[in-house]
Order: sequence, then C-alpha cells, then structure tokens
Amino acid sequence: MLALLIRRRALMEFIVSLLLIALPGMASADAAPKQHFDIAAGDLITSLELLEKASGIELLYDASLLKGVGSPGVEGNLAPHVALEVLLEGTGFLQVEGPNGLTRIERRPGSDTSASGAHPKADTADHLAASSKAPDEIKEIVVTGTHIAGEIPVGASLSTYDREDFDKLGSATADSLARYMLENFSGADSLATLNTNGNVGNLQQGAATNIFGGAGFNLLGLGPGATLTLLDGHRIAPGGLDGSMVDVSLIPLSAIDHVEVLTDGASAIYGSDAVAGVVNIVTRRALEGAQTSIRYGQSTGGGAGEFTGSQLVGHAWSSGNVLLDYEYDDSQGLDASERSWIGPENGPYSLIPQNHRQSFFLTGTQSLDDTAFSFIGLYSTREFRMSGLGLSTSGFIPNSETGGGHANLAWAALSVDRDLPAAWHVSSSATYSGMNQWTSGEVFPDGLTGDHFNNALLADSELAGIDVSGSGPVLRLPGGALRVALGGGFRSETFLGSVPSIELLPTVSQGRTNLNAYGEATVPLFGGDFSFPGMHRLEVSFAYRVDTYSHLGARPNSKWGWSWDPTRELTVRGTQGTSFQAPLISQLDAPTTSYTALLPSSTPGGKPTDALVINGGSQSLFPERSRSFTAGLDWAPLRWPQFRGSMTYFNIAYDDRIQSQNIEATPLGAQPQLFALTSLNPSLDQVLPYFQAPGFQQDGAGLGPSGVTAIIDNQFANEGTTVEQGVRVDGQYMYDGAALGKWRLSFSGNYLLADSTSFATYFPQLASVANTIAEPPKFRLRGGISWEYRTATADLMVKHSSAYRNTLFSPPQDIASWTTEDLTLQLNIPPHASMLWRDLNLVLNIQNLADRRPPFLAIPAGDIAIGRSAVPFDGTNASAVGRYVSLEIRKGW
Repeated sequence: MLALLIRRRALMEFIVSLLLIALPGMASADAAPKQHFDIAAGDLITSLELLEKASGIELLYDASLLKGVGSPGVEGNLAPHVALEVLLEGTGFLQVEGPNGLTRIERRPGSDTSASGAHPKADTADHLAASSKAPDEIKEIVVTGTHIAGEIPVGASLSTYDREDFDKLGSATADSLARYMLENFSGADSLATLNTNGNVGNLQQGAATNIFGGAGFNLLGLGPGATLTLLDGHRIAPGGLDGSMVDVSLIPLSAIDHVEVLTDGASAIYGSDAVAGVVNIVTRRALEGAQTSIRYGQSTGGGAGEFTGSQLVGHAWSSGNVLLDYEYDDSQGLDASERSWIGPENGPYSLIPQNHRQSFFLTGTQSLDDTAFSFIGLYSTREFRMSGLGLSTSGFIPNSETGGGHANLAWAALSVDRDLPAAWHVSSSATYSGMNQWTSGEVFPDGLTGDHFNNALLADSELAGIDVSGSGPVLRLPGGALRVALGGGFRSETFLGSVPSIELLPTVSQGRTNLNAYGEATVPLFGGDFSFPGMHRLEVSFAYRVDTYSHLGARPNSKWGWSWDPTRELTVRGTQGTSFQAPLISQLDAPTTSYTALLPSSTPGGKPTDALVINGGSQSLFPERSRSFTAGLDWAPLRWPQFRGSMTYFNIAYDDRIQSQNIEATPLGAQPQLFALTSLNPSLDQVLPYFQAPGFQQDGAGLGPSGVTAIIDNQFANEGTTVEQGVRVDGQYMYDGAALGKWRLSFSGNYLLADSTSFATYFPQLASVANTIAEPPKFRLRGGISWEYRTATADLMVKHSSAYRNTLFSPPQDIASWTTEDLTLQLNIPPHASMLWRDLNLVLNIQNLADRRPPFLAIPAGDIAIGRSAVPFDGTNASAVGRYVSLEIRKGW
C-alpha cells in the first residue's frame, strides 16, 4: 500500500510539473493570425477539410447534414474564422464556438437546405434545447491516434464505421460488425469457436481461450491481445479465459455512434497492446426525445434467429445533455443438426452459441463556463449456452462438452475538461472496469455415451486508472502552430482465474500497476502562406512514451509520422514506430498442469512415443515488442470531387511473441518446433513429481510413469516472431443523377504481401504461413453500389475472400475462395412528416443473397472427437448461417 501511495504521489507531482512547464508557452501562442486562403467553390465538406488542413482549426459537424451542399469558396488574406464565415455564406449553415476549443457547424435557424441535397434535421448544440428534435448522432473530430485535442494523427491511416455503415452491413451487434471489417480477422467470435475449427494453426487466434462465448477485435490477424480496444478513448477490462481480449459482444450497438480503426503500432501514444493497432468505440452523446428500435433476423435455411430491441431516451439543454439506453439481444444460436451438409453429431453441437444479453448505458455532460464535466457508464450481462467440443485433457482428440455460463461487464469513466487561455486544453479522467465470467458443464472425454465429469471455470479481471493531459499550441511557425501534448497516468490491473471443479489446482490471482508519462508534438513545416509549388503543406509529428510496470520495469516507445501535400489534391504520408505488449497476468502466473499422450511412430509398425506434456506460466516472461512502418497516399481531386482514393502499405515485425507450441498428433520427429523443448528417455525421478502433482490432468497414454519416453516442456515462453506486410486500397465515385437519384460506387481491398513466422530461439529463419488456415486470407475485397433517392436508399455489396491452403494435411489441400453478396433496402421518413410516420426508419437486410455454402474444409480423423462428425468449414473465414434476412424498425419520438 505504501508503494502504491508513493507511485500516485509521484504521478501527481510529475503531471503538475508538465503543466507548469507548458504554461509559459501557452501565454505566447498566437490564436488567430491572418493567412492566405485559396479554396475554390465546390462541395462544402471538401472545402471545410481544406480549411482545417490550411489553418489547423478544429471543426465539429454532422457530415450527413452537409452532404450535397455547395460552397462559394474563399480567397484572400483572412483570419481562419473569417474565412470559414465566407465559406458558409449562402449555405444555410453558421459557425458556433463551442467548448474544448472546437468550432461547430450548425444549421442557421429558419433555413432549409433540402434543395441543396442535405437531409433536413433539427438544429444541434446550443439550439438543442429550443428544438423539438435533435439529431441522434453528431460526428466528432477524429481523436484516435493522438493526444493533441482536435488533431488528426499525422501520417496515419484511419478508417471510420458509422451508423450508416451499421445499417449497410446488417449489423445487430458489435461483434457482427467486426466480421465485416477488412482490417479485422475473426479469430475469436460467436462464429469462430472450437466447434468451427477456430483453434487450429501454430499461432492461436483466440478461439481456444474464448470459452465464454464472447468476441474480440483481432486487427491484421496478429491475435486479439495485439489489438488495443478502447471505449471513448479509455481501456476496458479484458475477457476470455486468459484475459487476452476485450469482449465487445457486451457493448450495445445502439449506444455506439461510430468506430475508429487505426491499423498502425501506437504504443508511443497508448502503451501496451497497440501492436497491430487501435479500435476506439465512440458512443452516442446527443439525443433530444426518444428512439425505439426492434430488429429480428433468421436464416432462410433455419436457425440463427436473433431478436434485438433497444430504447434510447435523451434530453439536451444549453450547457449539457443526458442520454440513457437499454438494449436486449436474444440470439437463439445455430445447431449442426440444422445443416444437412454436416454429419450427425449424436447430440447438441453449437455452430453458434445461444446468447441472451441485457445492456444499460448512461452518459451525461454539464458545462460550467470553460469547464465540462462528463460521465459515461455501461453495465452489460450476457448468459450463454454452448454444446460441442472442449479443450482436451488427455491429448489431441477433443472432449465433448455441454454447458453454459455468464459474462458481466461494468465500466465507468468520469472526465473533467477545461479550456485555458491561448487555445490550451487540459483533461483529466478516472476510469473503472470490471469483468466477471463463469462457465460450468459436463465433459465427456470418451464420447457422449461414455463417462463424464463436471467442470467449472472462472475468469475475472479489473482495471482502474487515472489520466491527466494538456495540449495546445506553443509556437507559431510559418507553416502553422506547433502543437504539443503532455500527460501521464496510473493504472492498476488484476486478474483472477480458477478451476473450482479441481480444488487442488492453484488459483491465478495477481495484480500489477502501470505508471506512464508521454509527450507528443506536431510540427507544420510548410502550409498556409508559407507554401510553394510542390510543397503545399508538410507536417511531421513525434511521440514518446514510457510505461513502467511493477515486476517488468520501464518500456519506452517512440513514433514519428509525416504528411506531405505536394498539391491541394494529393497527400503522401507515413509513420514509423515501436510498440509492445506486456505479458498477460495469466501467462506469468498460470499453474503448472500436465498430461500424457501417445505420438505415433515415424516408421510403420514402430513404437509410439509416450509424451509427458507440461503446460503453465512463467515468471521469466518479458514484453513482446514490434516495429511498424506505414506509407500511403490520399487523392481527392478538386476538379472532380466525386472521386476519392487512398492506398496504404504496412509492415510489422513482431518479435518475442509469447506462446506455447501447438502439439499435433504426428510423429515427434515431424514437429521441429518441439525439438528444443523435448527431453528424451527421462528417469522415473523426473516423471513421478508430475504424476503426483494436483495439476496432473490425465494419463492419456495409459502406460503410467514408467512408460514415459519424452518430456515436452510446453510452458509459455518468448519464442515467436511474425512479419506481416500488405497493402490496403480504398476508392469511391459519387454521381448525382438529379431525378435518377444519387449513386456511389465504392471498394476496399486488403492484400497480404508477406505473412511469415519463426520460433526465434530455435529456428530463426522465417517460414511463410501466408494463405494458410488460421491466418488472414491473402486477399479480401469489399465493394458495392449505393443508390439514394429522396427518402429511400439501396445498397448492394459484394465480399470476397481468396482461396487458401489447408495445412492440417501434408501435402496441403486447397480451400476454395468465398464470395457473397448482401442487399440492404432502407426507407427514412423525414422529421417533418405526420406524427405517426415522423422519424421512422425501415431497414431490410439480406446477407449472403445467393445462399452460398462455406468452402469445404477437410479435418484429419485424429482431430475429431469420439462419436462426433467433422465440421467441414473454417469458422474464421466463413459462416454456416447461409442466407440471412433481417428487418429493423426504428422510430423517433
């Protein structure tokens, strides 16, 4: 306790020192000098983005309100806010100064821009209290990837999925949304489980530990633990058996405004876990009145029925707002017996588990002069039932298991934000998050008709922390304001895991603390009046952070980014940095367990190997580390504003990965990853202590201690390396056909150039695992066409995953590519309609329109549980649901 108090006092002294150092720079910052603007007439959103880039001011607006509105442009030497006023002339919109140094773009009272193509909605912000209706969503400026208020991370590639995308993708829950994100590999969700072969491969993607029916983001397929998932910029207590993933299935989709995805190493900004990137779930903040939503969907082939209902109530006044949301989700699951192309399982077998969830969300904000107080709270509880396979306790053949349990999440954040002189902003926050998970059931090692035993597992985690930061301009350069952010925080983490059904097995119950400090700067070298042909704008950024963990020491990380606009239409950008992932508490403190299994002989008729396999944690583990590099370009031609395109190259080298090896039912000599871990012909004195320990699970070989001919020490170790390189391409074309409606063509593609692994200590050479099972497909594509006419919209989307190889066999077998089509039809009744129909939205979604069956996956006979049939598809890349039809009705009140 004394050490904890000392750390907290040191943190507060450090933060105060940072702010005292920064204050002199605040006083000398120049807030609004004149500069030269030359923005041609055209699309208003494009004009605003150009103004933001040229001036550095921060704008807040609802993009759907401004969609299709034109701007007269601006030219001359003007202060930024004067230039903004000129841009807004005749558009029906005005600028309003708001808290946190942001400027809001709002509808001018009494104006109607529907003729310009914008959808009429109620006024926002200061006009919320006077308006009969307020928009249910306000687009906030992107904040993921930087601590500098109002800044977009320099050089980074960001993707945003908003509520319009939720409808187009037919998403009812956050985990179903993750399935459609090209950046994400679905290694652990309700479709990728032990039952659907989600646990195969050398590098586990999370399915083996996702025994509580949850779902986690897994960017670039580097494992859910390598993705940092945030809720409104704050951490969430992890879930799963080992605490390796954030269970997003407990976050209600009705409470989410948008999701920001950064596929770039970001430990220099956020600390541990941001190796593959960051997913920031941004919640809704403003609603005047109420909104009711009900949705039901089901597969046309039977099963997979799901009902989702939500109720939002909100109110806003001149200095604040409050919003309350309740959501209920009932997923009826899908059993293998409902798919004729899967053989008999001789009992219940869940392709999708049954889930019943209730979620409560509350948020509120109150401003007093220059200070804003905000609170966000979430409580979610989910009960699940799942039958099928369980992790083996006797070797390689999985057990059969039937059971259920619950997962509960409590999360709260309290923040205080204050505007200071000279455009500085300080923010402080306190967060708490707790996760409780429990499962129990019956395990059948010898098939459903054989003997069984009861099993129970518990995994709880807690996270609490405080953070303080300040950001603002410190120096006016010819190219714009040099902005910095300084801050630090303290966090405590605890994890408790136990197997109540095995009383003698020790409980994992440990905690640790994290003390961190960081600094960040963005430097505009060229821009505004200080620009030249070929050098319209050039900006660089640098970030540095130190995380100090109890028992692990200090871990520094750095990152720099650059963004170069040779013209107003083209941006060339890039980033480079280091990241890390701290060992999980469960990996450090997991109890030692063991079992024996027979490995076949390498020669026909030879004697099999009786292997004693030892699993468990290790106190010798150290953080995983990575190096990342990205480069890309964005093209937005002013002459043809209907075109947009971008391309990003990424390269991640991920070293010292913590893992245990995947032991297969093949000869020991055919598994080189086990050579350095194996001791041959051990003495009886070496073997007996494991047979007598409480962690001994089963003598699967059946030959007793004297029969053991090899010991495989498979405890966690820093052994692996992964190198992944790829290219992401996005593009869109928009066409306004007037009486024929508005059309949009879009596509996004992800292509892996390299995906290699090695076991660094023993086999440092990299071996390609590209296009193999349990890894992201080499090529994934999502494209579509959208049509909008008055209050109706239609979207047709095509998704494609390339063919890959089934390495469960030698030589590998082919797994076919998979292409599906989705159709969404939507009708939006405007707010000025009659009371009964006002603010009514109908969304009909049909996924897998052609009802395509997932590609065939062969399973070796030795990997099939006794009495079961093979499930012949890969749940990480495909689905057994088939054609799925859903209808959602939303009504504003």
